[in-house]
Amino acid sequence: MRRIALVALCLLVACAAAGAPAASAHFHAHLAQRQKLCQKPHKRCQQRKQRSVGQKQQSVSQTSREPSTALPPLTELIAPETACPGQSDASLPVAAQEATMGCMINFARSVAGDAGLAPFPALDDSSDDKAGDIIQCDEFSHTACGRPFTYWIEQVGYAQPGACWGAGENLAWGTGELGTVRSILTAWVNSPDHLANMLTASFDHFGVGMEVGPLNGYPDAHIWVTHFGSLC
Repeated sequence: MRRIALVALCLLVACAAAGAPAASAHFHAHLAQRQKLCQKPHKRCQQRKQRSVGQKQQSVSQTSREPSTALPPLTELIAPETACPGQSDASLPVAAQEATMGCMINFARSVAGDAGLAPFPALDDSSDDKAGDIIQCDEFSHTACGRPFTYWIEQVGYAQPGACWGAGENLAWGTGELGTVRSILTAWVNSPDHLANMLTASFDHFGVGMEVGPLNGYPDAHIWVTHFGSLC
């Protein structure tokens, strides 16, 4: 029987005082069968469809959080195995895979000319908690379990009431080889709005979480969450 691999992505950003979301996106793909890219929360979108043999693709686009800047070829943003080892090995311990994802994010930022993000333990915790919500409520969403996307960022104490802060969230899940660090990072890099979120110059910190569990009928989905943040 042919193995089916699946990958899905989401992103969201917000700012301090009002905590209002500024941009988000959603991507859902069945390997060689179906791909879908969508952004929210604003309804100001344009939609296009492309079809080819054995593949279906849909996309929805809206303005990203920051203006586009000149970037090197996207393939150069993806770290080689020698720079971030273990990126294609889904059997490694979760902590090792999370560390590799952090390595690849900072590699992309470096190549793009951005300063690296500092790991922040509270954002690691909030990312893990969000991944747990997605599994527990079987809901791939920024508002999994009915909670706003900043819920865990606030609960762990990173975003203090009345303080100045910024936050962003990238979500992804995949099965099979599409759940590996390299596959997820590659999908983010090739999604303009996910990439804009990852390369945002105003973010200073990040945390990475990954959980394996049942989602949408798949028993071993790899759920990835990256929380970006800044304090001012």
